[in-house]
Amino acid sequence: LLESFLLPITYFVSPDKRLFIGYLLTSACLAYWVFKRQSRTGFLQYLFPRDVWLGPSARLDYQLVFFNAVVKVVFLGQLFIYGLHLAFYVNDFLVIQFGAKHEPWSPMWVYVLFAVTSTLIGDGTVYVVHRAFHRIPFLWAIHKVHHSATVLNPVTQFRIHPLELIVNNVRATLVFGSLAGAMDYLSGGQTSPMALVGVNLFSIAFFAFGANLRHSHVRLSYWHWLEHLLISPTQHQIHHSVAPAHHNRNFGSKLA
Repeated sequence: LLESFLLPITYFVSPDKRLFIGYLLTSACLAYWVFKRQSRTGFLQYLFPRDVWLGPSARLDYQLVFFNAVVKVVFLGQLFIYGLHLAFYVNDFLVIQFGAKHEPWSPMWVYVLFAVTSTLIGDGTVYVVHRAFHRIPFLWAIHKVHHSATVLNPVTQFRIHPLELIVNNVRATLVFGSLAGAMDYLSGGQTSPMALVGVNLFSIAFFAFGANLRHSHVRLSYWHWLEHLLISPTQHQIHHSVAPAHHNRNFGSKLA
């Protein structure tokens, strides 16, 4: 119970979490840029409207953060161990199929490859799962908990049904375990799956450049051409729109 209570607090001090205080500060800076372009007065009032942060929808967001923390500690803690097991078996399978790597890659290039592939494959699988949550009725019955938010703030990202939380973590575990095992094989055992745990440069950039504004009232758009490549905060806000014309759009996380 104590660990479940403390887990949400770590979100603010861990650089691999979107709510890390550093990323919140960079998002506030971007929000100030949007604020100044709109010629408004009173930045703090603009950034912290009462209904967004203290209304009924926001209070439910906060409650689900702590409820899902219990789910993570009790049910999902073992998934990390399964991910390491999967990495071992993937490496073992590749050795059996192709033999030991006689000219292994240097650890540096393995880390670079893992950062790129985990970003591309991870985001691709997020897209597939997210699209399924919208298109398959019994999955939508779960996912609509997230879309029931009437206002958006950065904590709304945690407003998800516990079953969706489990599906998302299983997906992430399968991607991590498979790629970590492949990287272990390419390096000839010079790297360890444990060394790949954490946040990579692409995720840091994603978090730092306004990821917390995706669930917010701050309308930050990118250049039009860039929004064909990367999902902007405004594009994800459109994903939450109640307008029928906006339904089933922008399923990606990082990539458009």
